[in-house]
Amino acid sequence: MALSVPAAKLHDFADLLRRAADDAAEAHGYARRYGVVARGEQGLLTRIIDLHDELAATVTATMGRLEATLRASAGDVDTAAGHYRASDQREEARMRAARVRAAER
Repeated sequence: MALSVPAAKLHDFADLLRRAADDAAEAHGYARRYGVVARGEQGLLTRIIDLHDELAATVTATMGRLEATLRASAGDVDTAAGHYRASDQREEARMRAARVRAAER
């Protein structure tokens, strides 16, 4: 079994996560801007069961958490890519040195 992790592909994935975080930020802003509805403008059923404010707060908070999670994940994936790249470079140097020693014999 072989494990291959191209660091560049991890950076691409981190970029995808950042774009998703930007989308979540836009949705979060939209929910903050348009999620507030004056009590008199809410529908009758919504006023009776008093659901809108709780639902709007849940959606807004969820979008905020989603954005934060995606941004943090992007940074973590970039960090992992750096570790993989450094490990690959160390192994490459070790193998190069072994080849040089073998050629000198």
